[in-house]
Amino acid sequence: MASDGSASEVHADDMPVHLSAAVEAAADGEPAPVAAEEDDGMWPPNRIILLAHLGLAGRANFDLVNSDAEELLDLPSLDLDLVIGGSARFDWFEQGSALAVSVGLGAFAWKPEAPEGFDDSEFDIKSRIFAHLALQVRVRASLLDDHLELYAGVPINLGLSILPSEGEADGSIGWGVGLGANAGVFAFFTDNIGINVEGGISYTFLFHDATPSNPDDDLRVRIIVRQVLVSAGLVFQF
Repeated sequence: MASDGSASEVHADDMPVHLSAAVEAAADGEPAPVAAEEDDGMWPPNRIILLAHLGLAGRANFDLVNSDAEELLDLPSLDLDLVIGGSARFDWFEQGSALAVSVGLGAFAWKPEAPEGFDDSEFDIKSRIFAHLALQVRVRASLLDDHLELYAGVPINLGLSILPSEGEADGSIGWGVGLGANAGVFAFFTDNIGINVEGGISYTFLFHDATPSNPDDDLRVRIIVRQVLVSAGLVFQF
């Protein structure tokens, strides 16, 4: 078909703003402006981490304290059976940054062994549970084009301590705070899926109301659970 040699005239005013800006820039011989990427805020995080935890070489110290946390009675210290737990974390960091922060939910079940010289069958010892919010600040170093990451971190946990209805405290629900130090590695098989292996030491301080002989006394049972934690799980990276 023959052409009359004329082209349809297109006005910048008839175009969307981002296209009209590109046309005007081209007419002036300037490079077209690049549209700014939208900031999606805090979601999604850089990673989602699902971990299983094992507590080894654990021990629990039991103390009776007053409202000022002054120790009144040093109760027996007991070894722990294997501690089992898990957590789900959401991880945030800037690309190239040496710092990362993860926030999540976790829980672990712990059970003291029978006192030395006694058999476990002589005691009906039930598991205790600590369910908590988890915050971890890490120093990180990425290697192998971000397919390997080494880190050291400080975890901080705050949550609820759940004891059996009978035992060392009359209240079955108390509160607790955990502190620790750990180190670990992320290894990615693809750009999006990998594993996380981590080890460290954990101290968890639990507080429950006690039953005083004098009703005017404000007494608490303080339990310090210390353990070596080994963790492993899957990582999904965005």
